Amino acid sequence: MWAKIRNLVSLLIMGYLSGCINHNPAIIDGIRIGDNFSSVRRNPVYASPCDDDKLENTQRRMILYSGISCGETSFSDSKTVIFLLRYSRSNKYRHPIEVIALFGDAHMPASLVADPPLAIKQLPEYGLTWEKYHRDQYLLFNEKDSSPVGTVVGPMPDNIEDPQWQALFQVYTRYTKQYHHTVDTWARRATTGHAQTRCNN
Repeated sequence: MWAKIRNLVSLLIMGYLSGCINHNPAIIDGIRIGDNFSSVRRNPVYASPCDDDKLENTQRRMILYSGISCGETSFSDSKTVIFLLRYSRSNKYRHPIEVIALFGDAHMPASLVADPPLAIKQLPEYGLTWEKYHRDQYLLFNEKDSSPVGTVVGPMPDNIEDPQWQALFQVYTRYTKQYHHTVDTWARRATTGHAQTRCNN
């Protein structure tokens, strides 16, 4: 039953989005894959990243925006946005955006087609279900209730143990309000004896 619900949610999201965007859609705030990140920073919302680091064992830089646990920031606390760029010691922001990840309460802005996922993997350590689709697009679902919690657009490794994926999953659990709300809710249910049990038959 849960698989059917998750697939239905996927189809509704993908059907809605595929009718209103092109092959290189704006993922958030008019930003697209391939845009030069230096132009993105001209928007006051993106002027001061929450974090900016080279991803370990990769040639990519991760730039993070979140309203949670991020010091002084005007960014919305209901969502987390991550940009991955090619790493460079000089002119570090003057590179095209290669990957955009969006976690949280916002809608799922990805140009997906209404096809079954190419791959599905469970990530119990993060409470997530990972689904891969065509055109380098991915959806993340809450493992407990199958609600959509994030989208990733852009070329990523197939191996979810890769440092790039692990960095995104860790950002989700640390910075995203929706994750913390879900954890708190299930903890309260467990302590009051109302926790739900999900059975896989």
